[in-house]
Amino acid sequence: NGELRLDTEIEIEDMYRSNAFGDLYKTKEKSLPLRILLEKMLRESDDTAFKILNSMVNAEQRALIGSYLDYYSEESINKTKPGEDTDTGLVTPKSMYNIFSSLYFSTLLEPQDSEYILFLLTDTVFGINEIADLPDNVTVAQKFGSKYINNEKYFHSCGIIYIEEMRVFYCVMTKDLDIKTAHKLIGAIVHDIY
Repeated sequence: NGELRLDTEIEIEDMYRSNAFGDLYKTKEKSLPLRILLEKMLRESDDTAFKILNSMVNAEQRALIGSYLDYYSEESINKTKPGEDTDTGLVTPKSMYNIFSSLYFSTLLEPQDSEYILFLLTDTVFGINEIADLPDNVTVAQKFGSKYINNEKYFHSCGIIYIEEMRVFYCVMTKDLDIKTAHKLIGAIVHDIY
């Protein structure tokens, strides 16, 4: 809505601190610029950053997001009601394709905003280029997700591989694999796709 800038300070409330993934929960800072929270969420999949940013979305905006998700994918995400735990949502390869396609073609955001998000996704802590043994001239904008709590074991990586003038979308979602095996499997599949 144009109400925030990347340098807008966002309060870090203790109720959103989560050690599920990432290390932002350890910070002593009481607030951080929006830019840092976005970088932490997109590059590191930091759960605290996600919870802080997610809390800023009001009911009207959630309804709008829900309508976009309905439009972009019939099976996109099992939407939750405001106030419910967002971890129950089901993300599918089709919904991830639609999100990356929307970013690539700037169908919802201004082109510079889509480009900024894709740029952030080219340098994540899950270094897909190295894991997949890709050449230096290949860029990958990817988002990874991980959930290793109790008996749940999920690790996913989806993104766009930039090979010269070609663009290839990939999405590998794993279940019930230890994290090291999931990384190796995703790396091998992305290497084969390349």
